[in-house]
Amino acid sequence: MTTFMDWLAKAVETLEPFSDPFYADRLVAFNKLHHTDFIESQKEHYPYISFRETLKQLSSQLYHTKVPSESFLEQQALPLAAVAVGYGHATKAATLTFVNGRWAKAPSRFSYNGTGIQLRRLADLSLMEQQEVCKGYMADLTSSDDIFVTLNILLAQETYLLEIKDHTQLEDIIVIQHIITSSVTHVVPQFILKIGKESQVTIVEEWYAEGYPIQAFVNSLTHITLAESARLTYYTLHTEYAVPFYHVHALYCNQKDHSTFTHYTFSFGSTMLRINLTDQVQGSHATATLYGLYSLSAKEQVDHRIRVIHSCPHSFSKQLYKCILGGQSTGSFHGLIYLTPDAQQTHAYQTNNAIVLSNGAHHYVKPQLEIYADAVKCSHGATAGQLDQAQLFYLQTRGIEEPLAKRLLLEAFGIEIINTVPIKELQDYLLDKLAEKFIKL
Repeated sequence: MTTFMDWLAKAVETLEPFSDPFYADRLVAFNKLHHTDFIESQKEHYPYISFRETLKQLSSQLYHTKVPSESFLEQQALPLAAVAVGYGHATKAATLTFVNGRWAKAPSRFSYNGTGIQLRRLADLSLMEQQEVCKGYMADLTSSDDIFVTLNILLAQETYLLEIKDHTQLEDIIVIQHIITSSVTHVVPQFILKIGKESQVTIVEEWYAEGYPIQAFVNSLTHITLAESARLTYYTLHTEYAVPFYHVHALYCNQKDHSTFTHYTFSFGSTMLRINLTDQVQGSHATATLYGLYSLSAKEQVDHRIRVIHSCPHSFSKQLYKCILGGQSTGSFHGLIYLTPDAQQTHAYQTNNAIVLSNGAHHYVKPQLEIYADAVKCSHGATAGQLDQAQLFYLQTRGIEEPLAKRLLLEAFGIEIINTVPIKELQDYLLDKLAEKFIKL
């Protein structure tokens, strides 16, 4: 019987020491995994959801199983993108389409290369360019004690670099559309975003699973660097899962002086989803604002682990996450605000609110503050409960039937976050997705 480590050993045998820029890091990752107790690591870092069965299934698959060929991308990516009725398909935004972790140029609407914005495969860069790009990037990843980050380092199939040059003000939205098909069992992509000085960009990232029975596992990783005075608004949408879909998504962001990072996570259905977001606020007067809204039904599971680390004075962060749980779903939120001794005059706030609609649903929350600076303002708070029966009764006395009254109260709960989205078309799209989800609650 093939064990998980046997499967990883096969992966190591396929590595190319002379052409792979991450060869040494992959070997370190393999040795790290070799000495890791997977069960104990799962208990420590994933106490509320478990991917253990998924890892067992992976051990029976070959490394890089059915990675799509260029001919597949040319012949099938375009119709796949057409049926991915997500936000990118509904707008005229610049769209980057990735099929099973690889860039599909045919359906993509992206004509910016060479105009201050450039998308490249890391493997296509010179060795010197690769070393420059990876400066600090791989250090963040190799220092992680999360086994899925380590697995991503070892098994990453492609790494893409999206670079926004200094002083680039992009008015258009960039939509990154990920399509997962039934031809794969696992996808392990890496993305590097570098936003230059005084540049501004908005990115909407959405995930879509092909609509017939598959069981895919995606272990994705995105690393973002914001230079001085850069501004990035980044939306991650998990809204298009009609099939079993297991996803671990790690996002790292490093912020320099006066930079602004605004991140949204919307999840309206996933078999099992884990979001690991680490924001290192490394510059003074930098701002981080993080929002999340997830609505779950049946046996869906979503787990958020958010870490905001302030290491410079005069910075600001705000976290606001809300969830609606029905059926036998499970939601969890572990949020950490960490202030080093140098983070004086920092303001940092964290809030998590949950509505639990059924006895079978569960919500776990762990707000956490670690403060090693004196002159700061910090707070965290969490609430969980059912719909307010007094409000529900009031609406019914005004002639509104109970199902509609519940929907109105749930919309009012979630709309606080959706209303902060400055893009009207995206607001409408999210409201439609939320309304569709309410039917299943």
